[in-house]
Amino acid sequence: MKLPTRQPNKTGKITYVDPNGKEVGTTPLTGKTDEEIPVTPNVPAGWQIVPDPKIPTKITRYSRRHSNSYG
Repeated sequence: MKLPTRQPNKTGKITYVDPNGKEVGTTPLTGKTDEEIPVTPNVPAGWQIVPDPKIPTKITRYSRRHSNSYG
């Protein structure tokens, strides 16, 4: 039986888009598999985040055998 090993750092990003879907900025996200990563939006100058109760404050990147978690 092969046991899963802890994965190295995982990367991702928050992408900010204008009403037409054009990217106006990003915030990088980095963390290890199975560890909680805080989500700290860094909104581009001159822009605001549209209020949405579904914007996560943290995410957990799981290994392939699990789905990702947003909270």
